[in-house]
Parts: sequence; C-alpha cells; structure tokens
Amino acid sequence: METIVDTSQLRGIVKERNEYRTLLEECLCAFNSLPNRRFNGKINPSHMNTYKLASQIEDTFGRFK
Repeated sequence: METIVDTSQLRGIVKERNEYRTLLEECLCAFNSLPNRRFNGKINPSHMNTYKLASQIEDTFGRFK
C-alpha cells in the first residue's frame, strides 16, 4: 500500500518533528544541569535516572542526524 502525502502535509510533519527536537534539546540541557536523581520511568522503571535519560536523548539524536 502506498501513501501519498502532499507538500503542505510534509511541511507540517517536518515542522512538528523540529518542534519535538527543539523541546528535547531543551530537556537535555535541563537534565544535564540537574543532580543525578532516580525516578520512575515508563521504559525501565527500576533503573531510570536523569543522567541516563539525557544519555538516551543524546544517543537518539546521534542516530537521526
């Protein structure tokens, strides 16, 4: 099955992606400025902390540049 996307839809998708990326970049700065703290994450509740989350965001950025 092939999906057809027009130019305005594509612009909207790219704009949304860029807004999410900007928001994640801001979160990354905030996480790196906080002391490392554990929290109950959704992905791995027992082993999540602020530095690990920041690292996961950086890894994701590296994969999708």
